[in-house]
Amino acid sequence: QGGKITQIEAQFGDIAISAEQLQLQWQAGSLLQGKLQIQKISAGQLHIHISPSKHPSAPSTAPRSLALPVAVQVDQLQLGELALFFNPKNPAPTWAAQNIAGHYQYKNGQHRAAISALQMYQGQYQGQMQLGAQSPFALQAAASAQLPLPDMPAAPPLVAQLQASGNLLDIRAQ
Repeated sequence: QGGKITQIEAQFGDIAISAEQLQLQWQAGSLLQGKLQIQKISAGQLHIHISPSKHPSAPSTAPRSLALPVAVQVDQLQLGELALFFNPKNPAPTWAAQNIAGHYQYKNGQHRAAISALQMYQGQYQGQMQLGAQSPFALQAAASAQLPLPDMPAAPPLVAQLQASGNLLDIRAQ
């Protein structure tokens, strides 16, 4: 089962979201077993516009739980372009990434996500993380990047790796 949506827009206070070329393939019957099974969710583009707030907000506090009511499995996540816009006077995105692919799972109180491909700033990025659903949100994460050196085309790309652990409220990175 599934469907396609050509374009959708939503407004949440100071945040406007627009998506194009959405596609969803899922198994509705899996909900009867207490699981949301999604084979594929994709979008050609996802644009998020965040306007400066006219009213200062109170300091936020961390939630006690990020638990979901059912297990969730997303086998394939694809996004052609993700763009964030912070300046309403500038039509160009503040940040953008292309050709994003990954997957996600929530099971037994653990969120697991992986980005198998992401392109931005002429580089290739990958990452994965595991996050506990209860405060203080135990965290294990790793990311890597391959960045070409434009002034040295014959040189191999610069490779960077990042490891993070601890909890979401106190992250330690290397």
